[in-house]
Amino acid sequence: MLFRGKDSGLDKCEICNASRYKDTEKKTAAKRMRYFPLKPRLQKLFMSSKTATLMRWHSEERIDDGKFRHPADALAWKDFDLKNPSFASDPRNIRMGLAADGFNLFRTLSVTHSTWPVILIPYNLPPWLCMKQPNFILSTLIDGPKSPGNKIDVYLQPLVEELNELWNGVMTYDVSSTQMFNMRAALLWTISDFPGYAMLSGWGTKGAYACPNCGKDTRSKWLDNGHKYCYTCHRRFLPRGHKLRRDKVSFDGTIEMEIKKASTTVTDIISELDSVATEYKKEDLRKRRRAEYEKESEEHIWKKKSIFFELPYWSDNLIRHNLDVMHIEKNKSNIRLPLHPVEKGSGKYYLPPAPFTLGKRDKETFCKVLKSVKAPDGYLLTLKRYVRNRAYPEGSIARGKSLEKDYQNGPNLSKLKSSNLFVNGLGEDPHGRVRCMGRGITRHKLCEISSHNAPTPQMVEQLQELQRLKDDLIHEKKEVELMRLELDNRKEEFFKEKEQIVDQVGNELIGMPEPQSSTKESAPPQPKSRKSLNFPMPPEQVVAINADNRRNDNDYNCSPVQ
Repeated sequence: MLFRGKDSGLDKCEICNASRYKDTEKKTAAKRMRYFPLKPRLQKLFMSSKTATLMRWHSEERIDDGKFRHPADALAWKDFDLKNPSFASDPRNIRMGLAADGFNLFRTLSVTHSTWPVILIPYNLPPWLCMKQPNFILSTLIDGPKSPGNKIDVYLQPLVEELNELWNGVMTYDVSSTQMFNMRAALLWTISDFPGYAMLSGWGTKGAYACPNCGKDTRSKWLDNGHKYCYTCHRRFLPRGHKLRRDKVSFDGTIEMEIKKASTTVTDIISELDSVATEYKKEDLRKRRRAEYEKESEEHIWKKKSIFFELPYWSDNLIRHNLDVMHIEKNKSNIRLPLHPVEKGSGKYYLPPAPFTLGKRDKETFCKVLKSVKAPDGYLLTLKRYVRNRAYPEGSIARGKSLEKDYQNGPNLSKLKSSNLFVNGLGEDPHGRVRCMGRGITRHKLCEISSHNAPTPQMVEQLQELQRLKDDLIHEKKEVELMRLELDNRKEEFFKEKEQIVDQVGNELIGMPEPQSSTKESAPPQPKSRKSLNFPMPPEQVVAINADNRRNDNDYNCSPVQ
């Protein structure tokens, strides 16, 4: 729900009890929308004498010769004027279109972010001005990070309320005529892409009934391997007796005898929407939360009743929703004229190949390029997923590269068979067919080879020379290992001799007598056994300390300090 008007003081949603704030202490809203009032911005168009004059261009200066140059030349505009003569009587009344689409504010930094602006376009201006950016009117800005989806009607409530007020009129001052007049405004249609069309209209553009023109008569088929729907009812739009209606081979194996269905009328649409709940009324939102309605809604193709039906004139509009030109032109450009069927005479047609289709020379060039690729070990395992044939494993490029390595590593040529020899990185089966991209290229060889598919004498000599070099390297490696072992043994002997010398010197120093002193009593004789002494440090350190004492004061006393 939208916290505005009477609900502006609430802290929780009355429908789902969700908190209004994501941070209750700082009062940070969970989701925001910004609405810019429409009435003062439309009134400003008549405050400039130049702009006020251009707002009557569609009635005073437009050339009505039957050619489509401006929305005023469209049947929807003329039909709206016939149904609402009081509105059409004043050319200053504004007719507008609504465009909505999502975009990412952060570009590549956030892939899932989607912010939705709702823009109004005043069609009273000439065609070279009405579609310029300075004349666009930003009405609503719906923050991300998620798309509003079918709940976009919740955010359009302020706009629809103001459009209802503008339908009755607002007093405005016209500078060009220096007088006040009752300015009225109407919304003719919406402009969006196909997913946006589902959000604005309420029709489900996904699933089995995605076509808004065919409606319930849409014929679809679920693809088990593709995991999506395909639509097969396009042949019924052809004239009766057309030969493609009886073509089983090129289509789904059936004959199309059904005729084109009549367009759905407004009365049928309104009758269907009577039992469909909206996405913005509280009573409908409470109804949607019931399990009974969820079961009933599965039978409805409409996902919701659009909020635009709150406008008194919306149900009478000839065209209520449009797909934008960019997507229409993009989809049409995919069906290029050179790819259309070409009639060859006698009722036969020829389908020209696509630009990316490879001919014989193209396949030969492609295979030569693959052969010249110098890739690291294991790199071709990825390529194997795309270029292989399970029925002919010898036709796999990765299999060919592995056999080439085995062929180069050893001189044993008896394991290689004629069916395993490769030409340009690919293989030939026993029937002489080169296998490429999982398909056979019959009656065509990529290069000339010998009649027996055997290696040449020069290749055998090179392989033998490589094997000799390999054996020499192995022999040298063994010699280096032996030398390393010998050095390790000598190193161990050296350390053992060093330990023996250190022990011998320590024992000699322990057995030396102390010098006699005249002032001090002679100390009791020390035991000569090394095991009876309680040294607080290793013998090596004792030797080093005694050596320092000799250099300083020739004191040979090395008795332990208690």
